[in-house]
Amino acid sequence: LLTPVGLLAAVRAVREARRPWVAALVGILALFAGLLPPYIYVYVVATTSDPRTTPMWIEAPTVAGVFFHFRRGAYGTLSLAGIPVKSDPLGNLALFARGFVRQMLGMPLVVLLAAGVALVRKQAQALPPRVLRSRLALGAAFALAGPVFIARFNLPFHGAGPTVAERFYLFPEVVLTVMGALSLDALVPWLMARDGLAAALAAQAGLAAAILTVPEVLEHNRPTVEIYLENTLRAAPADALIVGTGDHRWGGFMYLRYALHMRDDVLYIVPGTMPQAWYRHDVEAMTGVSLETPSHKPVGPKTLMARLLATGRPLLYTDWPDPELEGMPHYSVGTLMRILRPGESPPTPEALEAMNLEAFSEYEIEPTLPKDPNGWGYSLQDDYARAWGELGQAYGKEGNAVKEQECYARAAAFAPWRVRRTPD
Repeated sequence: LLTPVGLLAAVRAVREARRPWVAALVGILALFAGLLPPYIYVYVVATTSDPRTTPMWIEAPTVAGVFFHFRRGAYGTLSLAGIPVKSDPLGNLALFARGFVRQMLGMPLVVLLAAGVALVRKQAQALPPRVLRSRLALGAAFALAGPVFIARFNLPFHGAGPTVAERFYLFPEVVLTVMGALSLDALVPWLMARDGLAAALAAQAGLAAAILTVPEVLEHNRPTVEIYLENTLRAAPADALIVGTGDHRWGGFMYLRYALHMRDDVLYIVPGTMPQAWYRHDVEAMTGVSLETPSHKPVGPKTLMARLLATGRPLLYTDWPDPELEGMPHYSVGTLMRILRPGESPPTPEALEAMNLEAFSEYEIEPTLPKDPNGWGYSLQDDYARAWGELGQAYGKEGNAVKEQECYARAAAFAPWRVRRTPD
């Protein structure tokens, strides 16, 4: 993404070196020296690891697997995420513009002002060609790392999508810091010439940025995800298979299993990663069932559910990975939906309520709810509320209005944005 600036710097370095060919050769060798060691390390770890004890994110026991990882084959080399979401260029750029200006304390507006003043005054004509080419390369790098790259994002605008996208704004923001410095030099040279005043203003700007970001940092560092994961495992039945979506769930459960050795008997499965053969084979090894078609493709969501049920282990879902599964026979206890086997009946509402009261009595509950709808922990509240919402529906079908509203009130305590029903 920084190719324009990088190429300009490389060409100038080679041209100005006493021995250009030596400089070019050293640069190429340095590039490979930086790239190879991490991938050699991954290759060695992958070829000696056991999926039951060592979590792996990629298939790297082969050189082809390492190259597949290098080109981001699992996500699509030219796409940001491996999910079926179409890119919305205008929506992505609007989201970027709002966050960009706020995070940079208005610096993009300063750069635009400086560029406008330079055009009006025709200052570019007075610049030495070397300086002009440098600034054009800087602008091209910003355009490539910013608007061009961000317009291609294929992330949803709800849930944690904007939070994931936001981390990539750092690329153009790094470039903009240099452009901002040049803009201040051009607009207020008298201020930049006073070192003491410039240093004081820089310190005040840094302090203001820190103050403005404290609430956001505190919100995103809540223990909501950690508490959810521990609560879920605490109430999960022995030897359970848990199926769900989301990096926060998958990464969190992997950490608890492999690093903290919490509930090693429970296996978390992510259907969205099944298209990757390495992951599919790891899950097959740990469940003892085939999860692919005769043509070596991943099975569909309903077939996956049926084959996992065939293991005889309790099968539970944190959320539905595919709309096709919504409405499958189940009952919810705590944050998990337990899938019913053929011929199995769900517990009565009274029995299910007792099961949930027992499960929630063992949970750690935060005193306040998450506030950021794009935070990782916000949507997890829905999993807590779901059990009480479904129980409220069951009591409603029986005509027990008191219990129905009581359950809806409990659901609203966890996710008020999901519960709209109020007592008559």
